[in-house]
This record gives sequence, structure tokens and C-alpha cells, in this order.
Amino acid sequence: RGRLKMTTDSVTVKAFPRPQTIFTRDPQLRAIGQQLEQSVLEQAKMGPVVYPPRSIDEAIGYLGDEGGRILVGEGIWTFYEQLVITRPNVHIQAVSPQKTVFVNKIDDAVSANEVMIVVEGDEFIIDGVRFINEENSQHQVKITGDHATIRNCVFEKFYAGSTVLGGDYARIEGNRFLDGTGGYNLALFSSSHNTIANNIFPDTTGTQLYLSDSVYKTVIVGNVFDWSSGTVSIKRTTGVQSAADIATMNVVDASNVTER
Repeated sequence: RGRLKMTTDSVTVKAFPRPQTIFTRDPQLRAIGQQLEQSVLEQAKMGPVVYPPRSIDEAIGYLGDEGGRILVGEGIWTFYEQLVITRPNVHIQAVSPQKTVFVNKIDDAVSANEVMIVVEGDEFIIDGVRFINEENSQHQVKITGDHATIRNCVFEKFYAGSTVLGGDYARIEGNRFLDGTGGYNLALFSSSHNTIANNIFPDTTGTQLYLSDSVYKTVIVGNVFDWSSGTVSIKRTTGVQSAADIATMNVVDASNVTER
């Protein structure tokens, strides 16, 4: 499940993404990463550092059933098939924010399979990763587990950015959504007890924030939406702010906030 095809000159193999471009080959940083990784293999106390030629799924495999932290180095990881994370407590941390790039190149007859990362486990965290998608119209990250955190990430050149579908207690904070081309930048469905804070949505089209009719008890504060086209669409349910409150507590043109 969730295997990715990668092609070499002589044979097609199945593997999760490996970095195709490395922005730095700092030997000191690489040595530190190797030492940390060796400590993981011997003591199983913290997650591995991902660097060539280690792949992301191999790193997740080292975490065991209880999860842990993975440090992802600088580089470009190209996804040709979907990555599904089922174990809890997986924390993906970029060593150099915005220089760790996940590129969606998935082309599947089933559109749901074109989401780059599907998270089913609880307590997931992803921090500092840059997502780029010019291949399909699906979201880059779909969260179905509880207590997930997406922070300090950049979603770039996408039709749809990130979605929470059924997971509760999500925290979406400090992210940037750039060059969106028409879909939902950030969407929540069948979810409650969420925090959406301090995100920036400059120069994107479509609905920058969408809360479905089945989203409850969710706070929206400190976000900056595009003033000319920063559409926010909400359903006034239990614990969800009114359109007027959203306009007061965020940077957005009040006329662009729709309360269904």
C-alpha cells in the first residue's frame, strides 16, 4: 500500500520518494545526521534523519508502532504514488524550512489516489515542508486522524492545498498558501475542536478557507487572506465564529466572508 514507482535507466523499481536535488552537502550536517540515525537504530529513542539514499517510508518504518520524529534534510522529493501514514505519533520535521520540497507528480485514474499524503494515524505533525503540485487537482495533505498539526509549511502552485476530513482537534497554524488556482486552499469537513491561526493566503484564487456544515467548535484567528479575492466560506454551527467575528479577528475584506 502506498508504494511509489521510480524509474532508473535499466529497471522500474518501487520506492518512496528520494531527493532528486540537494541544495547543500554540508559534511558536518550530514555527519550529525548519520550519528543521530545510528543512535536510533541502536537505541530506538528518536526518529531517523532522512538524507540520500534513505527514503521517507524507510524512515517511518524505523519508528515502530509508537511513531516518533523524522528529520528531513534539504532536497526535492517527487511523489509518483500516494503515501498513507497509518501509525500514530509520526512527526515529520524539515531541517531547513522551505528547502525541503515535496512535489506531487501523481497521475492516477482514481482521483482520490492523487492526494500526496493521507494521514490516518492520530497525533501527526508536519513542520516546515514546502508542497508543490502542478499535476492534479487534489489536496496535498488529507488528515483523517485526530490531534494533527500542520505548521510552518508552504503550499505552492496548487489547485487544492490541505484538508481535514473527519479528524478532530487539528491545528493548522503558521502556513502559507501561494499561487492557488481555484479549489479550496484549506478545507475542513466533519471535524470539531480545531484551531486555524496565523496562516497567510496571498494571491490565491478559489475559496481560501472552507468549513463544511459538519464542522463545529473551531476558532479562526490571526489569518491574513487576500484582500481582493480572499473568499472565506463558513456554516454558523456550534462554536464557529460569525462572519462579522471572522472579519474582526483576521485580515480579510468583510464582504468576502460568506456565512451559509
